[in-house]
Amino acid sequence: MNQRLVIDRESTPRWARGVRYRRDEARDRWMIVGPERILVPEGPGTDIAALIDGKRSVAEMIAELAAEYDAETATIADETIAFLQQLADQRYLGL
Repeated sequence: MNQRLVIDRESTPRWARGVRYRRDEARDRWMIVGPERILVPEGPGTDIAALIDGKRSVAEMIAELAAEYDAETATIADETIAFLQQLADQRYLGL
């Protein structure tokens, strides 16, 4: 049985094997493409997904997003962790 991957501020997420974040030029949108599935993030999800590189911690991602959006770190943290946890639950992410 597989254990659930839990995302927190210390996590350093990376795309799971076979998953890519890429631009679909024909449809003018970003997509998360995995084996036999596609997810199209919207709004802040595109900015969060763009920061997933296997090097940045979630805390570093939150700091970058808070600066970019000039927003409260706590609000950005909640939204970022929730989005990343959804990706992990859908097996788009690894650590």
